[in-house]
Amino acid sequence: MEESKRIKKLRREIISVLPTFPNNGETKELLDGMFLGTLLIHYLNWVIRYVAIKPRKVLIEPAVTNHPSWRNLKNQVYVLLEKVRNGENLNPHLSRLPRTRGYSPSTSEIGHDVDRWVDKDFLLNTMGFHHFHLGMKSEKNGYVERTNDLVFANVSRGTFTLMVYSIIQFLNLLIIR
Repeated sequence: MEESKRIKKLRREIISVLPTFPNNGETKELLDGMFLGTLLIHYLNWVIRYVAIKPRKVLIEPAVTNHPSWRNLKNQVYVLLEKVRNGENLNPHLSRLPRTRGYSPSTSEIGHDVDRWVDKDFLLNTMGFHHFHLGMKSEKNGYVERTNDLVFANVSRGTFTLMVYSIIQFLNLLIIR
């Protein structure tokens, strides 16, 4: 069945914005030949890695304020949370990977050694948690400086729930639950 002009246009628009690796014609052709539903899944897996720019209510789980790092990091956390409340762009605090890694054909390969998560955010897809870098300075590329200080948050349309500080604390939280 022939696709309508609207569907063809939608397909072209998705392929034009979805970053691929390798970023070459062969990968773009592969996307162009995909079933539309599969293409949309790859697009959605990429786009959910970003946070919509809008004000949100802030909730802080007790695990954050009870953590020993709170004393040292609370000022940086408050700067991020003020941006959340004001509806500022939080994407500079996110991973840089989605800029270049939206889809990789290698995830569709068959075999035991295939990394199906190379173009996805595991914690976001499995637990619903974004991770935010707490860097205070902006880099030339528009992102905040990368530090070892991270926070994990569940971000919904209206709420930003700060969950934990570090991957170790995150894993401990999972074990307790």
